[in-house]
Amino acid sequence: MIKFFIEGRPRPKGSFKPVRNKKTGRILLINDNDRTKCFQDLISYHANRFFKKPTENPVSLSVNFYFKKPKTPKNDKYHITTPDIDKLLRTVLDALQGVAFINDSQVTQIIATKDYIDKTNSKEGVYIEVYIY
Repeated sequence: MIKFFIEGRPRPKGSFKPVRNKKTGRILLINDNDRTKCFQDLISYHANRFFKKPTENPVSLSVNFYFKKPKTPKNDKYHITTPDIDKLLRTVLDALQGVAFINDSQVTQIIATKDYIDKTNSKEGVYIEVYIY
C-alpha cells in the first residue's frame, strides 16, 4: 500500500463544454473548471515520488477529501454540498493515470469520503491510499 496527502482545496473535474472554433469550424472541448488542472498536476507530482513506473496490476483506492467547515453547514456531521464526490474522484483518477497505473480501467474498487477538517485532519486536501494487487 502506498499512501500520501495532498494539501490544498480539492477541485472537481467538471464537465467539458463543446465550443466551435470560428476559424476552422472544429469543435473544441473546454473544461468548465479552470482550477482543476493545477490540483490534478499537484496530485501527479506527489504521486511521482512514490511510483517508479505505472503498474499493470489491478488497483484499489481509498480516497478521503477534506474541506473547511462553513459557518452554517447544511449538516454538522457530513459534507453534503458541492463539489460532487464523483467529480472529485475524476480529478484523482486522471492525475494517477500514467503515474500509479497505466489506465483507470485497472481500478477495481474505490472507497471515497468527503469530510470536514477536524482536530485529527486540520488541513484541506486529499488523502490517497493505493493498493496494488
